[in-house]
Amino acid sequence: EPERLAALLPRPSLWSGGFAGLFDQTGRMIAVTPGAPDGAEALRVTVDANGAAQLDAPEPRTLSAALAPIGTTGWHVAVGAPTNAIAASLRHTTTFLAATGIAGLAGAVLFAVLLGRFLLRQARALVRAASGIAEVRPTLPSSRVRELDVLRGALEHAGMALRERAEA
Repeated sequence: EPERLAALLPRPSLWSGGFAGLFDQTGRMIAVTPGAPDGAEALRVTVDANGAAQLDAPEPRTLSAALAPIGTTGWHVAVGAPTNAIAASLRHTTTFLAATGIAGLAGAVLFAVLLGRFLLRQARALVRAASGIAEVRPTLPSSRVRELDVLRGALEHAGMALRERAEA
């Protein structure tokens, strides 16, 4: 009753044209899930002298499959899909990963540019303040960066010390 056995096998949902098949100890396909590619009935399982099983397809380059024995019965289960469907899925995944990588790189470059601008603006303000130490009131901006605020305080202190010395 191949139809009854075929109804018991779940339909794979990985790729279009994917299938699962059941093979008896003679290597003949007993049942296959609906939606199997044309010519799936021609598949055979052969077992070599070492006990290694192989799925033989009329056109092996058009089909990728995995084969597993069912205990010691000599029966096998094969799950397969057309090679072009698998390759299309791999191309889609590769394209997605490449696009994600490029977007991540672009985001990192944008962050580096914005951070660089912020730090450069702070450094320029400190250079102006250091240049204005000899003036009566140097303009020293406040910063959100703690280390730059410490440097600003040191420059203000140095400016006051220079003014006191000049007045004395």
